[in-house]
Formats: sequence, structure tokens, C-alpha cells
Amino acid sequence: MLQLVLASTNENKLVEFRRIAEPYPVKIIMAGDIGFGQEIEETGSSFAENALQKARRVHEFSRESYVIADDSGLCVDALDGAPGIYSARFGSTLEKLAAADRNALLLELMQDVPDSKRSAHFHCSIALISPRSEENIFEGQLYGKILFAASGKYGFGYDPIFMADNYPLSLAEVSDIEKDKISHRGLALRACLDYLTKL
Repeated sequence: MLQLVLASTNENKLVEFRRIAEPYPVKIIMAGDIGFGQEIEETGSSFAENALQKARRVHEFSRESYVIADDSGLCVDALDGAPGIYSARFGSTLEKLAAADRNALLLELMQDVPDSKRSAHFHCSIALISPRSEENIFEGQLYGKILFAASGKYGFGYDPIFMADNYPLSLAEVSDIEKDKISHRGLALRACLDYLTKL
């Protein structure tokens, strides 16, 4: 079984990655499990650049491991693509806002935007670095729109205010298994794992 080191401290992300990867012969562990405890600053100008930054830092720490890292975010057309790569830090200056506060802020900014112009998409870039320092990027998008109010108890982040195309519910009202089938992270991670499986 191939071991992958996830360059993240986000437990929700680890749970989601492991759930998506369940059909594959891989084991995903956190960077902290190999002794990496540094904060990685994201200074890239794209999702792919930020994912690579995180993966490279962990790869430098443990060159014998396959390292994966993702950078994901919500891009809202009416806000010129914001929050985009700043999704996790949206609306914050010194301290990161809680997810519910970020959602409330985004809904406030969108309060006068009509339903026909609330289109948005989630984007995920996953960087994979091999023990031989080979780098690959895998990407996925999930298109939909921003709701007028938060709804649902599943998922995390912006899920309660986002409804995917062809779904009558918010992402936070869709089961984890159903979400994994269509999500940006599910698409990108499966592409990554399919690539690894073929090696």
C-alpha cells in the first residue's frame, strides 16, 4: 500500500481525502505524523502555485515520501472571482474568521445580486511530488451558484451557501458520499490517484 503525506493540518480535509481515497491502495497521513510541524505561508498567485508551495516544503522535509497538497477555494462571478485563493482568509485581517462568519459576510456582499447572476464554482488544485522530485498538478471544478441563506449541517467551509448545478440542495445538505462524487476535491484527488495507480 502506497503512503501519501498530506501537507495540511486540516483534520476535515484529511477525513475527506481518506474517504475519497478509500477504493485505492493508498494510505494518507498528515505531515505532522512524520514530524513536520511548520506553518506554511501561501504566497502564490494561483491555486496551483499555493498547492505546490505546500507540497515542496513537506517534500524538502521528507524526500522519501510521496507528498500531496491541495489548495481550494470558492470563486464567485459577481465578486470578480473572489474570494478565490483567499477563501480561507476571506474577510479577515489578523485572525481567520470562523466559517459561519465568512459565509455570512459573503451572503451580505451578495444580498442585492439576483438569482440569475449568483453563479460560482469551487476549484481545487492538488500537487503531487514523488520521492524523485517529480511534480504534477491535478485540478477539479464544481459549478453552481450562491444561495440566499445558509442551509445544511454536513460538509464544511462554504458548503452551506453553495448549490451545485443540477442539485436542489446546498452542498451541506448532500451526504458526504454524494458530495465526493461531484466535488472539486473529489475530481482532482481521483485524477491524482488514478495517475499514481497507473505508475
